[in-house]
Amino acid sequence: LSEMIAPGKRAVSVEVANTGAMVDGMVKPKEFVDVLFTYNASTDDDRFQGGLTMRLFEGVKVIAVNRSYQQVRLDRSGNHVTLELSE
Repeated sequence: LSEMIAPGKRAVSVEVANTGAMVDGMVKPKEFVDVLFTYNASTDDDRFQGGLTMRLFEGVKVIAVNRSYQQVRLDRSGNHVTLELSE
C-alpha cells in the first residue's frame, strides 16, 4: 500500500453507509472523488429538514474499495473506501 501513496499523503479508510453514496458502485480505485458529509439533525429547525450536506474534500484519489485495488462488487451496506489525503 505504501508504494501507492504519494509522498506527503496518507491513506484513510472510511465506511460508506450505502451503495447510493458511492454513485451505485461506479466509484473505482484510481479515480478522483469529492467527499461529502451529510448531517441529519433531529431537530424542529426547518432549516435542517432533510439534513445538511457539506463538501469536506475535493478531488481525492480513491486507492481501494473494500480492500481491493480493482473494481469489486459492493454490498448493500458496510462498504469501505480507502482514500489518499494530505497530512
